[in-house]
Amino acid sequence: MKSLTFSICLLFSLQMSYLFAQTITFNKTVIFTTDSTDERCSGVVEADGRYFIACTFPSSKGYHIGMAELDQNGNKISSAIVGDSINCYSGAWSNVLNKTSDGNLILTGSHYDCRDSVPVDEKIFLMKLTYELEIIWTKLIIDTLHPGETEFMGEYVIETSDNGFALIGQAGIKGVLYKTDSLGKQLWQRGFSGHRSLLYEYMSSIQELPDSGFLIGSYAFDGQQYQSGDPWVYRLTKTGQVIWQKDVGGPHPDERAIPILSDDSSVVVIAPYTTKAAWFGLQEEIRLRVMKLRLSDGMILADGMYGEPDNLYVPNQAFQMTDGTFRACGTDIYGRCAWLFGFTPEADSLFLRKYNYEPDAVSTFDTLREFKGGIACSDGGILLSGTYYLVYRASYRGNGWIVKTDPYGCFSIGCDTNAIYLLDQPDPVTICRDQTAVLPVIASGCAISYQWQVHEGSLWNDIEENQVYFGSDSSSLVIHTRGLEDSVYTYRVKIFNDFYQLFSDLAEVELFDSTSFIVQPQDQNIRRSDTARFYLLVAGEDPFSYQWYKDGELLEGRTSDSLVFFPVTESDTGLYYCLVTNTCGVKRSRDARLDINHTSIGIDHKKPEVYCYPNPFYDQIVLGIATPGKHSADIVVRGVSGKVNYSCQVTFVGSFRCELNGSGFEPGFYLLEINMEGHLFHRKILKLKK
Repeated sequence: MKSLTFSICLLFSLQMSYLFAQTITFNKTVIFTTDSTDERCSGVVEADGRYFIACTFPSSKGYHIGMAELDQNGNKISSAIVGDSINCYSGAWSNVLNKTSDGNLILTGSHYDCRDSVPVDEKIFLMKLTYELEIIWTKLIIDTLHPGETEFMGEYVIETSDNGFALIGQAGIKGVLYKTDSLGKQLWQRGFSGHRSLLYEYMSSIQELPDSGFLIGSYAFDGQQYQSGDPWVYRLTKTGQVIWQKDVGGPHPDERAIPILSDDSSVVVIAPYTTKAAWFGLQEEIRLRVMKLRLSDGMILADGMYGEPDNLYVPNQAFQMTDGTFRACGTDIYGRCAWLFGFTPEADSLFLRKYNYEPDAVSTFDTLREFKGGIACSDGGILLSGTYYLVYRASYRGNGWIVKTDPYGCFSIGCDTNAIYLLDQPDPVTICRDQTAVLPVIASGCAISYQWQVHEGSLWNDIEENQVYFGSDSSSLVIHTRGLEDSVYTYRVKIFNDFYQLFSDLAEVELFDSTSFIVQPQDQNIRRSDTARFYLLVAGEDPFSYQWYKDGELLEGRTSDSLVFFPVTESDTGLYYCLVTNTCGVKRSRDARLDINHTSIGIDHKKPEVYCYPNPFYDQIVLGIATPGKHSADIVVRGVSGKVNYSCQVTFVGSFRCELNGSGFEPGFYLLEINMEGHLFHRKILKLKK
């Protein structure tokens, strides 16, 4: 059986290679100057169908930042260098580049005077640029917590929900968090100074939380990096106060932690875990540790250890894919190779790939030294940036490097025979109630299964086969909407095998209600010169349009929910009906005849028709009044205890209709009271328990 499964998966791999012949992956250097000896790229952004990267490179005047705009094939469209003979900038150490909600880029790093042979007055800078790489403004961050420090570096910048910015960095040996407004004006700062006897603290990542607070990863050590160190995770308030902090390291020296908020509101953390320290001549061993923490207090919910023990893994960046899984990229602690790691929100491993590592080479060879930046792309692929080294026996030359892979870190589709590829996403559906909706996906992979899910409350629940749903474990979900009560539902499908799982994009199904008649026009015998009125009360999806007809002929200008004759004449007699149109189509009312009768006493104008629809009800109920003429009415809904749950005063002509939200009502009987000009009318209504 295993042999058969392998053959099937191998065949799938070959099919995928053919099917994805047009899929864009690339593996390219990014060179800003031909004489640079140490180019390093870090920040990567996808925006407006293009890719942007930030790289740092040295020159005779100091360090500069090179910004490059790339097309979807990784080819350079344009580039710009930040810095000149006076002002030097650097910032290729973390995710120094991000995009803003107003369609621009934000960049951070270090600024200093190029004329200093050794930088002595570094400052963190914040720079806003257009997609054309033109500078909009530049701000220098002034640190007030660490007087005397001269070395500052911006490490990671994000836009916050208030359209300002939050950035983390270094102030000498201390970690710092700065908050600015939308123009880069500094609002406040927060310092981090290590833990216990650990005096140094390097910041590694920041993410804004739904409550406008922050999730921060860092690395605290005593200055002798390979002898003592702990990865740390902080949860902060929106003003930078610590809610909780947690050491996620082991008994030996470790490196930086990178936490990410998961879709289920837990915190997933990746950090190095040293299983054997390099003491007393021993070979150091560092693996990758993935943990799931509870957001409220940092409690560990899941924990896993991955990677070969003889490697030295250090993560530089982590990010979430559209399917809810995660990717992390980095290098080994000695900068010998780049790697990409996939893992789940439950701290399980998906894959671990290394790139161009040749430890035994004695002649010239090339190696991807490290990945510094990484993002999930809109096409499902992964964009990574770092440093590519041309290695000679006695000299090194580094170039910036950018890599585009598929979701599994493959340059050629099908390199992972266990992979799952989602070829076509489910589309949103707008449909009239009582019709059938179909949500199809197209996926390929080895031995894949499907499970459709619906979002209910704050949870995703697996769908089971019933009268509403068919095909819950197939590639197409069929929904019989007659059995659905709400107007909007959100669905996704989980696609999985023994190795991977991924989720489709979300697909909304919006249901429109067809027109239903609560009140229809009624036959009338009216005395000449009296008032006659045909009126309608309808339920369904607003808006409605009306068109009245007499004896089959369209009545020009008669497009309201009522038809009035005052005074009635002989020419008004005939057969009337109305066509009511909404999103779900056209419905015809019943026919109603208007006749003139000299002996008729007319209709009772004082007794209205009162309607409650539906009754019994769950959440929504329509209250309606219909009676000829202009009237005022007080409407009250009381519980059996006499408590007033709803009340309003209305003035209407002919009819009044309102939709009452009764979701807050307790299940049971209620009394609808209508006081219309001294006349009291009652209806009993029932709220059902779901």
